[in-house]
Amino acid sequence: RIVALAFGAADFLRDMGRSYLAMSENENEILYARSRIALTSRVAGIVAIDTPYFGPIIDQEGLLKETRLAAPLGFKGKLVIHPTHIGIVNKVFTPSSEEVQYAKRIIEAYDNAVRGGLGAASLDGRMIDYATYEMGKSLLSFADVAAQKQKLRE
Repeated sequence: RIVALAFGAADFLRDMGRSYLAMSENENEILYARSRIALTSRVAGIVAIDTPYFGPIIDQEGLLKETRLAAPLGFKGKLVIHPTHIGIVNKVFTPSSEEVQYAKRIIEAYDNAVRGGLGAASLDGRMIDYATYEMGKSLLSFADVAAQKQKLRE
């Protein structure tokens, strides 16, 4: 019944004898834990959610920077401690229209290759194989869920 795993950097740092108030700009202190949580979540088939941003609440640039550090590690969202953080976090974690269009092209290229008896395709000079195809499908699925959630908020 577990659907997500969230990372609490403040608790982690306290356990390590550190404080989030003294964290370095590149946040190396939490990189290993973040990476491990994202990977463990993926292996378990659940969603990884990143720690809240502990900088000043009004520091939108800091929030954006930190969110952009977490997304490539495999997190699918981020805890927020203030309503003004929601928009930035959603923007970073929601696939862009360009990403959605490219994912559709990946799926189409792969489907065409398979129909032609091939196991891979080429798109914009890049190989498109089954793994790429599955990544495209996953991105579209996530984008659909995000769009549905957005409609509920409107």
